[in-house]
Amino acid sequence: MGGNRKATSGLPEYWLVVAMGFTSMSAQLILLRDFLKLFQGNELVIGLLLASWMFITALGAWTGYRFRRLHRHLTLLFLVLAWLPPLTHFLLVWLRYTFFTPGVMTGLLPVLVFSWAVLLPFCFVSGMSFPIFSGSLSERSGSNHTNRIYYLEASGSLAGGALFSFILVFFFPHWAALFLILLLNMGVLAMVAWKTGRRKILGWSGVSIALTAFILFFTDPGKLENRWLFPGQQVVMQQESPYGSLTLTRMHEQWQLYENNELLYSTGNPALQEEKVHYPLSQHPRPDTLLLVFGSWNGMLQEISKYEPAAVDAVEINPELVEMLQSEFPEISAHWLAMHFQDPVIFVNRAENKRYDAILVNAPPPDNLQTNRYFTREFFVSCRELLSSGGVFSISLPASGNYLGESARKNHSILYFTLKEVFPHVTIVPGEEDYFIASDMEFDWNITGLITEKGLENDYLNPWYISNDLIHRRAERIMEDLTPDIRPNTGLYPVATYSHWKQWLSHFDWLHSLAPLIFMLFILLTLVRMNPVQVALFAGGFASAALEVILLLAFQVLFGYLYLATGMLITVFMLGLYLGSRMAEQRKGSKEKPFTRPLVGLATILAAMPVLIFLLKDSSLNAILAPVFIGSVTLLTAFLVGTLFARGTRLLQTDIFRSSGRLYSADLMGSALGAMLVSAVLIPLTGIIVTCFLTAGVALAGMAWYRYSVTGISV
Repeated sequence: MGGNRKATSGLPEYWLVVAMGFTSMSAQLILLRDFLKLFQGNELVIGLLLASWMFITALGAWTGYRFRRLHRHLTLLFLVLAWLPPLTHFLLVWLRYTFFTPGVMTGLLPVLVFSWAVLLPFCFVSGMSFPIFSGSLSERSGSNHTNRIYYLEASGSLAGGALFSFILVFFFPHWAALFLILLLNMGVLAMVAWKTGRRKILGWSGVSIALTAFILFFTDPGKLENRWLFPGQQVVMQQESPYGSLTLTRMHEQWQLYENNELLYSTGNPALQEEKVHYPLSQHPRPDTLLLVFGSWNGMLQEISKYEPAAVDAVEINPELVEMLQSEFPEISAHWLAMHFQDPVIFVNRAENKRYDAILVNAPPPDNLQTNRYFTREFFVSCRELLSSGGVFSISLPASGNYLGESARKNHSILYFTLKEVFPHVTIVPGEEDYFIASDMEFDWNITGLITEKGLENDYLNPWYISNDLIHRRAERIMEDLTPDIRPNTGLYPVATYSHWKQWLSHFDWLHSLAPLIFMLFILLTLVRMNPVQVALFAGGFASAALEVILLLAFQVLFGYLYLATGMLITVFMLGLYLGSRMAEQRKGSKEKPFTRPLVGLATILAAMPVLIFLLKDSSLNAILAPVFIGSVTLLTAFLVGTLFARGTRLLQTDIFRSSGRLYSADLMGSALGAMLVSAVLIPLTGIIVTCFLTAGVALAGMAWYRYSVTGISV
């Protein structure tokens, strides 16, 4: 690769740029899923991890010019980069096992420090590679190739996102997927090394291929991971799916089911299953038709079978989860049960002709924007429309005990008064969890009497074990503690999620709460050192990342989250980046005016988003329009960002090693702040609508700053 000879546009090293984008995107998807698996993250954690990833990459790009000596060793740089993702994966699992107790909540500050320690090698080298490749290949070709590096990397990212989202996630555990990616990279590296006469690198790539193949076909690192993650337990079955990692373990005579390392179900607690079913169903004289949202895998069907129902619709998102426990619960194959594997919100919205005597929702608490959808006024309205006269609706929150703390009071009040806007009668029944039972009929507190009348035999819910009066008195104390002046929880204004985040943060000291704010402030301080072009790219990155978060959440809120949509959007976004930057390279025009026009386009899309969301919400064709709409806006957004970056590279007036990294870094820093601020702060506090207008203002501010300061730019 050495020498000063001029190279044509067919430089073999361009294949390394494509592979670099491929590696970066696929590694990002896999390693972020690893983090969520190990830390059970909500949007606060997700936002912090995404921001950390992009910011460390931006630091690498910002300082990459200091490592310009590596421009003669691009193949060696790529060799190091290719090996880092699988090594990072095992480092992540080992450090999590070594420094954190399994099952114990982890605060934001440890997550921030831990993520930086683990991600620093790969993300920094990945960011550093962009200016080194840009400077080296520009120098050899005799012209500025920064934009070409950008769109070639985007094309590789497109391929990496599509491969993982549509193939690898279905068939391979994370460690195997990462080694398969390494194998592909070594094949590309071997080809480039052979064409450029790099014999040592060719040898190293051959050794890497042999070692990777040996690991894939003759070892099982997954067993070592399981010993770290599930100490003292026998892993009976493990399966990856688009929805998460499922693990079934056994410890003595007890079975545990984990999803992303979070305990979903454990045998040996009949009281919980009995309460979930009999508290609501005892209120109905003859519950023949039921809808069960989640819970077909945790023993609830066994309790439901005692009522000899005529028909039960059970809705689950993850079919692998049910298949894993089918032998444990034979009721899954009962003639009266119909399993539906789809998003519950979609099912409820489309089940217009069905009527149920009871609807039991066994959803986790609304501590993230995905589960919040089952606690919204919109969902409750849809459920009530499916209930027959005298029908019963039930949903629960974690038990509060005999006293409601401030956070629990807020959480219970939000759910109670949101339900009260839909149902005339709402009752809280305390137990293993606090059950919110809603109906158009008043609640009968003679629970054990109703159960006895129906001839049901229970281990826990019977007159000899529980006292109706005691439960009633506890319920009255909880009801007295509720705060009536509360905003209802909706999809576009998820106050329940924000309240649960506050409760989660209250378990840690104040430093944990400040961790995201300190991090965001640190990003904002970098703006002081940016010139107008970099500020404009920062604003473009912020607006595009924010818009992507808004699109995903709006799609999730209004139409039900389609898990594969994330992979689709990543693919479409990278396609837009490629098209925008590639097409802009061939356009000619003035440097100033065209540069800021993409920011106007981003601001216009953001300002129009509230109207478009409500139009889709009220449209009877939303099931058809939603994917087309989301995909089109994603493509247009990425096209504008790619155009903005390409036009920014035309303004380069200084050393390409330095300036290309600074432009790339500004885009990434803006994206880091946008992803974190919107998902973790703006949407929970202000809702989607206000967030759209605030983000549009950021894009316009970046444009205004550039135009005001356009004289005397030196990038």
